[in-house]
Amino acid sequence: MKFLVSIVVLLTALSGFSHPHHVSIATVTYNANTLAFEISLKTFSDDLEMALEKEFNSKINLDESNKIDSLLFDYLRKNISLKANTELKKIEFVGKEIGLNETFIYFQIPNIYMPSVIEVNSSFLLDLLDDQSNVFHFDCNGSIKSLFTRAYKTIDTAHLDCN
Repeated sequence: MKFLVSIVVLLTALSGFSHPHHVSIATVTYNANTLAFEISLKTFSDDLEMALEKEFNSKINLDESNKIDSLLFDYLRKNISLKANTELKKIEFVGKEIGLNETFIYFQIPNIYMPSVIEVNSSFLLDLLDDQSNVFHFDCNGSIKSLFTRAYKTIDTAHLDCN
């Protein structure tokens, strides 16, 4: 009987959660040939869909490519910004890959010459999920630095070695 009660409690607890961790991971690679950061942001599809619904106050289907790109780009611009060498940089949307469980968002930040100090300001999904963490892995000629943002710390800074 005790075993049965434990199973019921466990199943009840798990039924309210789609996944136990709320983390998005951005891989940011500096391309010295194009002088741009190339960014791939991986996030949970259900979290992204809920955030867009909350932001735009309407039902969102990530598979509707004709309208989702502009909404996604607006959400990115509002919730992620980057400074390179103290200069605020413009984000350019490149595309997306939507999967059942995860979505990859691709964007770039052009016109960056030899970045030495990087600052990320990210509130991506933070207005939706209290425990959301955003990780940004910067790769500059093999030198890796990681930055983290959370509800209580939306800005992080690092020094890069791009020589």
